[in-house]
Amino acid sequence: MLRMSRTSLQGLSPRRWRNAVKLKRKLHKIQSEEKTTKAPKSSLEIRREFLDYFLDLDHKIISSSRVTPVFDPSVAFTNAGMNQFKGIFLGDMEPPHPRVVNHQKCVRVGGKHNDLKAVGMDNYHHTFFEMLGNWSFGDYGRREACAYAWGLLTGPFGISKERLYVTYFSGDPSLELPPDLETKETWLSLGLSPSQIVPSGLQDNFWEMSVTGPCGPCTEIHINTCQNPSSSRSSDLKELWNLVFIEHQRLQDTTVQPLGCHHVDTGMGFERLVAVLQGKTSNYDTDLFVPIFDAIRRSSSAPPYQGKFGDSDLSGLDTGYRILADHARMITTCISDGMIPEENHKLRRVIRKSINVGRDVFRREKILSDVCCQVAETLGEIYPDISRNLKRVQTIVEYEEDLLQDLKSCSGKIWGEIVKQRPQLGAISDPYASGLVLGYKELQKRLLEVPGMKNIPGDLGFKLYDTYGLDPEVIEELAEVEGLGFNRKEFEEVMEKVRKNSRAGARTQESLGETDDQGKYQYSREDEGYVFQEVQAKVVGILIDGELIPEKTLHLESSLKNKQIGIILDKTSFYTPEGGQLSDKGRLRIKNLVFNVSEAQKLQNHVIHLGKFDPSNYTDKINKLSINDDVKISLDEVHRVSMMRHHTATHLLNSALRKIFPAISQRGSVVTRENLVFQFSSYGKIISPDDVKSIERLINKCIGDGVPVKTRIVDSIGFNGEEELILVPGAIYPEKNLRIVEIDGEQLKSKEACCGTHVHNTSDLKYFRIIEIASKGSSSRAITAVAGPEARDASSKILSDVPPGDSNDPNKRREMVLDFMKSEIKFAVESTTENFVVHCLPSDSIEVESFPLQKAGELYPEKPIFIIAKGKRKVRARCFVPENFVTQTFNADLWMRSVNKIFNSTLGSFDDENPVLTRHTRVLKLPKAEIHSRVKKSIEEAKEFALKNCRKP
Repeated sequence: MLRMSRTSLQGLSPRRWRNAVKLKRKLHKIQSEEKTTKAPKSSLEIRREFLDYFLDLDHKIISSSRVTPVFDPSVAFTNAGMNQFKGIFLGDMEPPHPRVVNHQKCVRVGGKHNDLKAVGMDNYHHTFFEMLGNWSFGDYGRREACAYAWGLLTGPFGISKERLYVTYFSGDPSLELPPDLETKETWLSLGLSPSQIVPSGLQDNFWEMSVTGPCGPCTEIHINTCQNPSSSRSSDLKELWNLVFIEHQRLQDTTVQPLGCHHVDTGMGFERLVAVLQGKTSNYDTDLFVPIFDAIRRSSSAPPYQGKFGDSDLSGLDTGYRILADHARMITTCISDGMIPEENHKLRRVIRKSINVGRDVFRREKILSDVCCQVAETLGEIYPDISRNLKRVQTIVEYEEDLLQDLKSCSGKIWGEIVKQRPQLGAISDPYASGLVLGYKELQKRLLEVPGMKNIPGDLGFKLYDTYGLDPEVIEELAEVEGLGFNRKEFEEVMEKVRKNSRAGARTQESLGETDDQGKYQYSREDEGYVFQEVQAKVVGILIDGELIPEKTLHLESSLKNKQIGIILDKTSFYTPEGGQLSDKGRLRIKNLVFNVSEAQKLQNHVIHLGKFDPSNYTDKINKLSINDDVKISLDEVHRVSMMRHHTATHLLNSALRKIFPAISQRGSVVTRENLVFQFSSYGKIISPDDVKSIERLINKCIGDGVPVKTRIVDSIGFNGEEELILVPGAIYPEKNLRIVEIDGEQLKSKEACCGTHVHNTSDLKYFRIIEIASKGSSSRAITAVAGPEARDASSKILSDVPPGDSNDPNKRREMVLDFMKSEIKFAVESTTENFVVHCLPSDSIEVESFPLQKAGELYPEKPIFIIAKGKRKVRARCFVPENFVTQTFNADLWMRSVNKIFNSTLGSFDDENPVLTRHTRVLKLPKAEIHSRVKKSIEEAKEFALKNCRKP
């Protein structure tokens, strides 16, 4: 920068002196203009500056949790920054650090926090927003919290002190709570005038987590948004930052008592802060929304956004801009975080509203997908998962648009006819809700049955919700059309009653204490297989037909023969049904008695072992079971290992599907000894036989690589820092001792939150095969698969799912059979480490004669190949040995004869074939009960013969 001092001007002529002074004044003017026209801070800079400020004050940055509340079933979305810290406030968890800071993704749709209808109508309502916050867990108090907030706003953020006002809690005599004078004195000491400090009561300045639990006074910082303070009104004051001092606890009897440990919880809406610091009166005028508006304009060719509201926005275009931009942020974030519309009716409602705005206001189909892409560009740098999951977001959004179009063409027409007769129903916000027509008819029926009904009662509200799928907001809208009230409290009471009834069943007593079932994870992998420790336990409870008996001793009499006996132990190694995995089986040894456990169940943290005593162990003496009897627990190890294999295989299948398909969502799974069933929704793509083979190749490659299966334990806060973690949509996970199972393969990587039991290395799966795919509806799928040594010979029904139009075309059928065989042989060649290939082509839907086995030798002429085609009752085989592999002990004839002693079929070679190089069996029909075992033996024999005799050329 050029600087001119008085000394530097001495010695100049008068004319030059005057010119130098003019130049100096001009430079001052330019510098002054640069200061006044300096660009405002970007939202990225503001967010970073907030975090850095608290980092310098010894706070630890904590990652934002998902907007899907995976630990709290009481809310549909993460709606506040403090949600992930509830366990700390309740005393159930240890804080990760005494001081923490974060920026939290939040969603509010409906309820007391936000009316969905208000979004777009004003300059500050949003469905998705970010909450900035800092917390102290028993560390600092109100004085430091106020000083930190004041220092940031008036320091780095440069907000004038004169524009800021604060409130404090004025006390409440009914709760015997005095005024928060310490907070008032703190603000005075920081330089605020008494006129800037306003007392306020329980409603505005006393924060409560819920009806019961931690609570405390708060102080709010407000900002005067009017550019001319002299003409400002009270409506120009907007809340900027809320500082909560959690130091009380609300009890069930509504009284308040002090908490042993005091916390600080603050929250500041990021969108409003950005508007203030960028000098905007509307959140929608900031760099958080302007790029999204530009994307909407580019996609629709609509006129630019003008920032008009209310009556000024005659066409509704600007309102449409705000709705679509806001909703796209919410939709992109929710789907990116693993939420799916089937599991959350509020999300589906917002998606449908956005689609309708795109169509009605911007005259463009599929615009929402484009806008979501821009959201990913805007937020992806801060939340990388959004960019990583963009394809998934767009695929699900496009699927939902197609689904809505189908609904409009069927149920939408019926509802349209009803609206013609009753135009007021046109105000219903979700006219394509699947049960709306039937729900409306149910309401009309009740109105006829109960003349003069003034409110929709709780039982009817629940029926409309549970039977017809109407969300409470739509029920309220129907009630408004009919001139009725809707008692939400009564509705929620009915819901809670139903939940309690659904949980009702066998009853245990808390005095028994919890069963320690961590023994289910205590096993090791040795050279000879898995070793399970024998657990020693004690009997703490006895049940007969689900009822806990009051006696301490049970006499084993003949009258118990047809009754279900349950034994509760103080500890166990039995796995109870959870995460899709079924129960363990095994034995309990109690004195001279053996109790065969057919199933284990968990109820109120007690593990109940259900089964029967083995009467062959009874003695001549009185046989009885008593409380405090010693017990030795033995698992059915074959049963457990099979389930461990299938559970790990389920994780690999989930990961393989996600690698191949742009968007899938797990809906559930069933893990048994025999197989696994993986239920999921697939959007935008149908599974083909080639996809099946690709999935199998990926998984068997991972099995062949012998990848370690690692498990670690995290709490809910550590969980939020996990990237690319797979969850089941809608599932609720524990806040503590959350198990993460990770498989880090070369081509396949899996990381899931899971409570199941798993093998310790993928090689223990041996082999994986998909045997069936079932479709239920347009997106719902279920894959049945097997893992283990028997999986190689498992029959596949995949080809039976050929579309009807293709099954009648012989050429198409032959082509599909050939493709199937090629894919199988290619997979077998790529999977083996030997210099030969032995493979079975299993299929219940293809006749073994249909397989062109002679093509196998043409596909890989450089390798010895032994191929067996196995159907329901028939089998045939063919082998090929390249000339450079032929020796005195190894050729096609010798190889086939070694196997044919199991089949006893007729051997043959075609006229133009050399039996030393090519040999086959005729089609052989076998008894159904024998075919599986004989094919298995033949494969083992073919491999063993080749291992002994096949030498590299």
